[in-house]
Amino acid sequence: LGHQIYMMGVDGSDLRKLTTHPENNYINSLSSDGSIIAFDSHPPEGGISQIYIVDINGGNETVLTTGEHPRISPDGSTIVYRANGEIFTIDVDGNSITQLTDNSEPYYDPGFSPDGTKIVYLSNRYQYGDVHIMNADGSNQIRLTDNHAGGDLYPQVSPDCSKIAWTSYRSSGGYIYIMDIDGGNQTCLTTDFGSVQFPQFSPDGSTILFESSRDGNKEIYIMDI
Repeated sequence: LGHQIYMMGVDGSDLRKLTTHPENNYINSLSSDGSIIAFDSHPPEGGISQIYIVDINGGNETVLTTGEHPRISPDGSTIVYRANGEIFTIDVDGNSITQLTDNSEPYYDPGFSPDGTKIVYLSNRYQYGDVHIMNADGSNQIRLTDNHAGGDLYPQVSPDCSKIAWTSYRSSGGYIYIMDIDGGNQTCLTTDFGSVQFPQFSPDGSTILFESSRDGNKEIYIMDI
């Protein structure tokens, strides 16, 4: 089998496999009520990726559409995803697909803000990947970062929707940055952690978890903001 989706308790107990088909299953998103998971599935030999949802117990696995990078909205009604270089939304029942972007440059890694009113995403429209934001209906698309030295990746909105954390490759390796939701006050938070990525805010927004290879192995760190 290819890469599969697993779930376990926060203490590492009750490890369960949720998917069993032969494709490689990657980016996944858990609904806020903990009832369903959305993930993208890629054929091992290449080809078109598809977006699935599955119940938290592994039942009712359903393919919704072609695409990748799915993220479930905070109210659990909608999934934002990437397909053919553009960003779309689809209802969790598989109906009502809406295209939000329309440009020849690729968009990727979309995700909802915690209040569901905004979508943060990346775009290579200006050569390197920059962080962008738009309203959840696709209106008011704004470029927030202007990175001429390397790509920006993994944008995450804080729980109070006031900040965005992301990984930026502006020099050797990656660094965790933070900025206001409107793009102001861009600040580097890491300087001695080697190459870092995948920032995640804690539920209260006071700390950020991230992955670092500073000791030669990929490990999880936490820091105050």
